[in-house]
Amino acid sequence: DSSAYEITYSQESTAQQYDIEEGINIISFNFVPVSTDSGAYTAEDLMAQAAKNEVYIEYISAFEGGRWYSGYSCSSGICTGTNFTIVSGRGYVVKSTNDGTITIPGYNLTSSVPVAFSSGWNLVGIHGYTTAYTARTLIDSINKIEGLTSNNVSWWPTSKGKYEGLQVENNTEYGLDFAISPTNGYFVRISEFAPKDTKCKSILWNDGGTLNGTCGNTK
Repeated sequence: DSSAYEITYSQESTAQQYDIEEGINIISFNFVPVSTDSGAYTAEDLMAQAAKNEVYIEYISAFEGGRWYSGYSCSSGICTGTNFTIVSGRGYVVKSTNDGTITIPGYNLTSSVPVAFSSGWNLVGIHGYTTAYTARTLIDSINKIEGLTSNNVSWWPTSKGKYEGLQVENNTEYGLDFAISPTNGYFVRISEFAPKDTKCKSILWNDGGTLNGTCGNTK
């Protein structure tokens, strides 16, 4: 559709491992996962792959436009909700009933993945960038884009069972800065959203890329 963009990846297959802990995990996919039939990789595929590795996922959900959406849950062999496609550049909440490691097949990215930011909270992944971002440098990079002002990046360390974040107000930091991992998902708050085009629903962050500062999608 009009908001689509192109990313590139290697044609050599690989596999990524994810250490999943019992309870809530917020993860992202810094590669292009593929299903066994070479089609789009979905929430159902992730649950099935996890089960093969004896990791049992109860539900998967994403967050966009200020709300939870596309929740998919399974219990006692019965699944409900939307079986949505897993993509790079987004974060996902995964609730597991036990600890374990999941091995997911896919292809490595060879380009950076643009992230669409809209007003309020956004759950994202930072993928394909050569820069090693921290919460503060990510905020600073976003704030270079006209129409976007970010003031908070937070994540969920499963072992601690609570959010940790960095808040920046008037160039003063609250909380501790931390490294951005390509396998974690992060909540990024856009405190001011003022696109030139009032029909624009999101603005792309693509630091160093051609799409940086462009409209992500329209109303």
